[in-house]
Amino acid sequence: MRKVLYCVMFVAAAFFTLVSCNKEQVSSEDSMLTINWEAAGATKGAPEGNEGTINTLWVYVFDANGMLDISHECTAAEVSARSCSFSVKTGNKTIYAIANLSGGHLSDANNCTTLSGLQGVVISLSDNSSSSFVMVGHNTKNHQTSTAGDPVALSMEHPIAKVRLGAVTNSLPGPYGAMTVKQVFLCNVVGNQNVAFNASPSEWLNKSGTDGDGSNKAATIGQGGHTAAVAGLTFYSLSQAINISSSFTFNRLMYAMPNANTGDINGYNTTFSPTATVMMVVVTIQGVDYYYPISLRSVGTLNANTEYTVNLTVKGLGNTLSDGPFNKIVKESLTASISVADWVGTTPYTETI
Repeated sequence: MRKVLYCVMFVAAAFFTLVSCNKEQVSSEDSMLTINWEAAGATKGAPEGNEGTINTLWVYVFDANGMLDISHECTAAEVSARSCSFSVKTGNKTIYAIANLSGGHLSDANNCTTLSGLQGVVISLSDNSSSSFVMVGHNTKNHQTSTAGDPVALSMEHPIAKVRLGAVTNSLPGPYGAMTVKQVFLCNVVGNQNVAFNASPSEWLNKSGTDGDGSNKAATIGQGGHTAAVAGLTFYSLSQAINISSSFTFNRLMYAMPNANTGDINGYNTTFSPTATVMMVVVTIQGVDYYYPISLRSVGTLNANTEYTVNLTVKGLGNTLSDGPFNKIVKESLTASISVADWVGTTPYTETI
């Protein structure tokens, strides 16, 4: 009897020891987690206008299994302080913050219970505006009670690329005289991305420079009431005269989702064929509108959170509306120098069309 009792006591002791060890390995203690973020750490180069402004911010914390621990809507005071704190269970954490997202896509984010679900939430180009740009930041931390005073730092980034029309030079033959830069807009624009910045394009805007399916040159943006998609980010009306042998610096900013496609301009097709994103510049010369499509394919992939500046020298006549604005123009009519901000180890690209 004494031997049986001893065995029972030994097994019980071993069981409680095992339980104790497991409890130490998978801690369920709560501890304060502090998160700081950079409000202006957005597009490469200095943020301009409202690019770095954070109006609203949601924070999502996931555990080691990718399950949601907590979501937190930052108060106005926390947004202003660029910091928030709340209690969360200890352990390995993945933290995401999303700024300035609203409407249905914010509801999608707030309905997610897993990390993979949040990373797959769609962000559309139209979720951005000139006064409110969506930004995303993320980081990881092994969060323990002993590290509660060590904040997690997030660098907020845009899921979009910034494309700038810089200087335009009039190098036409003398008899043509002054020209007027009438409009500039982006074509073959990717319209959506996800929170993880790794989605394949599923939406295309301003196909072949049109507001239709990209097959009809009569639907060219800026003509006959045809308008650009998300016009506040992809289109400018300019009407700036430039004399012979003179230049004008526009510094007009447009935005597009990342585009890994490096296909060249392919004109008008019954079925739209994705290409690299294109900047279309419309110039009036002696009363006639000429179109100059500048493919951004020379920079390779159009990347998120990166700035591209396009400087143009107009040397000859481009396409007319009857020719087809999106057709490739005659060589030596235009020189486009495209530079990439903070693109370490490279020099500005020069493309002659």
